[in-house]
Amino acid sequence: MVSIGDYSKELCGGSHIENTKEIGLFKIARESSIAAGMRRIEAVTGENARLCIEEQKNRLKRVNESKKKKDEEKLLHHQRMKEAETRLDEISSKAKDIKGVKVILEEINDADLNLLRKLSYSIKTKNKSSFIVLAGKRDDKVICVLSISEDLVKKGMDAVAMIKEIATVIGGSGGGRKEFAQAGGKNISKIKEALAKAKEIFSRS
Repeated sequence: MVSIGDYSKELCGGSHIENTKEIGLFKIARESSIAAGMRRIEAVTGENARLCIEEQKNRLKRVNESKKKKDEEKLLHHQRMKEAETRLDEISSKAKDIKGVKVILEEINDADLNLLRKLSYSIKTKNKSSFIVLAGKRDDKVICVLSISEDLVKKGMDAVAMIKEIATVIGGSGGGRKEFAQAGGKNISKIKEALAKAKEIFSRS
């Protein structure tokens, strides 16, 4: 029989103590069902309870830090998208009309692949016949996208073959579809050379 003052008397089949003060800190660790209408409650006491609480605090801290990081990354991406959107008109205004095709070759730094992809799509939807190459550096790497309109694909142009040739300039590789392809490389000093290569490829296509 375990007695706590004059308000609790329980049958006990577990470890016994001389006095409840020996328990010190008490922390419920988990609870589970062991049979219909019966629950098992597991707890730790003393130093183990303190360690359990510390571990839960650390776990919660890691979760919060991870969420904060994701929120910051999401905000940063949104800001980059807004900045890029304001540049759409500027980028489009730099288009060169070559053989009746709007050719856009632009360097856009600190932009991720998703941003370059969306930018190229936005530009292409505003131009019936277009050849678009956007490249930039991010985290000491070069990323590049190449997007061509459907009419150019029908004429035999292949974005995959083109991006693979451009990728050799930046020391990387690429792939994709006939109308859209992407590449990555390590040679960040060759971005302008890669864009020049893209222009050369278009001119002889």
